[in-house]
Amino acid sequence: MTTSAANSVVVLPVGTVGIDRGATIANQASALVQAGYKYAIRTVPLPNPAGSSAGTLTSDEVNTILSAGLALGIYQPYRNKDITPDQGLEDGKSAALSAQALGAPVGQSAAMTLWCDLEGSFTDPNGQPVTPANMIAYLQNWAIAAANLGFAPALYVGGQSLLSSSQINSITQFTGFWQAGGYIPALQRGYQMYQLHPLDIILPGMGINVDIDVVQQDFSGRSVAFWSR
Repeated sequence: MTTSAANSVVVLPVGTVGIDRGATIANQASALVQAGYKYAIRTVPLPNPAGSSAGTLTSDEVNTILSAGLALGIYQPYRNKDITPDQGLEDGKSAALSAQALGAPVGQSAAMTLWCDLEGSFTDPNGQPVTPANMIAYLQNWAIAAANLGFAPALYVGGQSLLSSSQINSITQFTGFWQAGGYIPALQRGYQMYQLHPLDIILPGMGINVDIDVVQQDFSGRSVAFWSR
């Protein structure tokens, strides 16, 4: 396990297991640690009116997760409507500012990974299907905005049919990729984390549905950087 200054950014060993969830895990954080999970990945909202803040990460939950001994990751849920290149800048900036407002570490030797979510189908502000070029520009701008605010932007690659694996792989503004559970094509650059299948499982004795994730290195030797205490 490698850490940056003040033990606030951590890169976990290959094979480390954690969970992601779109709702709070505050009441289950200690039980997750006892069950052997090492990290949790939680959400910050899309800018309103596109996204609801329901179920998103709060300062109190951050403190509970970190105090329990879990490392913490952050992602912004996917946008399916009103996709433009400019919206990518707004969404990436919003994700980074939301993470900063929660106290996420920035300005250290290792940048914390901040995840953009790509899945589903996509329309522009006129309700028309988004072109691959505009989707790529949206994602590039999201990554640029997050990086400008001190994070390592990375992309969750979920189920979608707009972009090919080679198009996703070519978005060099992202520092890494996270492979969704299910049939998701390989990328030439590899994935830094992957979800186990099936998704949305109920954890015994905890009463919550989660996805289970495993850390690995991509083909350049890079991995996910989490927030730790």
